[in-house]
Amino acid sequence: MQTQPRFFYGWAITAGLMMVSLATSAMVGPHRSLFITPMTTSLGIGQGAFGLAQSAQQVVGSITAIPRGRILDRYGSRVPLIFAGLLTGLIVISFSRITSAWQLVALWGLLGFVGLQAGQLYTAVPLAKWFIRRRARAASLVFLGTPLGVMIWSPTVQWLISTVGWQTTWVIMASTGGTMVALIGLLIIRRQPEDMGLLPDGDPQEAPAEAADGTPEADGPAAVSALHVDHSWTRAETVRSVTFWKLSLAFGMQVFGIGSLVIFRIPYFVGKGFAQSTVAWGLSSEGVSAILVALFLGFFMERVPVRYLGATGFLIMVTSAIVTMAATQTWQMVSAFFLFGMAIAILNVVQNTLWPAYFGRENVGTIRGMALLISLPFAATGAPAAGFVQDATGSYFQVWWIAIALMLASAALMFTTPPPSGKQTAV
Repeated sequence: MQTQPRFFYGWAITAGLMMVSLATSAMVGPHRSLFITPMTTSLGIGQGAFGLAQSAQQVVGSITAIPRGRILDRYGSRVPLIFAGLLTGLIVISFSRITSAWQLVALWGLLGFVGLQAGQLYTAVPLAKWFIRRRARAASLVFLGTPLGVMIWSPTVQWLISTVGWQTTWVIMASTGGTMVALIGLLIIRRQPEDMGLLPDGDPQEAPAEAADGTPEADGPAAVSALHVDHSWTRAETVRSVTFWKLSLAFGMQVFGIGSLVIFRIPYFVGKGFAQSTVAWGLSSEGVSAILVALFLGFFMERVPVRYLGATGFLIMVTSAIVTMAATQTWQMVSAFFLFGMAIAILNVVQNTLWPAYFGRENVGTIRGMALLISLPFAATGAPAAGFVQDATGSYFQVWWIAIALMLASAALMFTTPPPSGKQTAV
């Protein structure tokens, strides 16, 4: 006889992780670009410093990703999330005390060490543990927290900067986000369903076999489900797979492209004559498009090979970059943000679904940590190159064209990378 819980706690985990994404975006979301203009004006530092800071976060996050992934694989995200939320909040509060460029770079490097945003391992690992067949659907719901954050925080941050100044705004956003992440980790997050006597996806369990007298056998078979099929790769097996290297390269080139574009879009538009308040509302459209995509993406991914959707995401990102460069009117600026939201929604959900689907859930944190380490050269160069080239020439275009070429290559790699032969879970 099979037994099935009335309510699968994995959906509570999903809701909690969605709120973690929302809270994290309060501290280190894309609206942080709104701080560049007031901080450069107030402190007299160049935009290259912000590029270096972005790179420092990504580089340190990549270097520390493997041990962080191992910790999350072994112990789960609950306690790490509590500490990560509080530490990230304290670091972001320290942004309000910055007086020079080296402090900016050092503090963003510390953000990378905590890693709350580096590859989103804190949300990706528990998601992979709790779901197998319904993983894409759950990943789409978790991602909703990020675009909701963009919609909520972007106009809020711009209003706060205009009202109370950039220093106080950092304190408000850090206190809000850090406290939320820590409380969610404490009250909601759990390591994996097996720790609660459950199975992934809420699959029914087989009741223990009965002895001759009708009582359950103490040595009966463990609860299992015929639907629970997940073959996990070891780290050694993974690094010998060509698939792992192709995916790591594709997502690494994405880091260069997004890193060089996302942090400088807002000062670029402001420099072209758009009011910063108008740009902030335009950024909110990024959240709208991401929500629209995420609402349907999980169901669509259960019917279409995930690599095709990933390639589509890269191509939409390329389109967003081209529209950004060409924008001269408000509707074009808003369109660029809207397309970027679509792309980032697809690529985020694809990553959180693809890695465990290709290599299993047992070591997904470690495997994604290795992939982040491979992205290190791209993380180290994208944002600083854009910032320093702009300081020297007054234009981001030279670097952005390189980013476009790399993302086109990423699309080609993704399209031609099916699941590895052997032990993968079907996708």
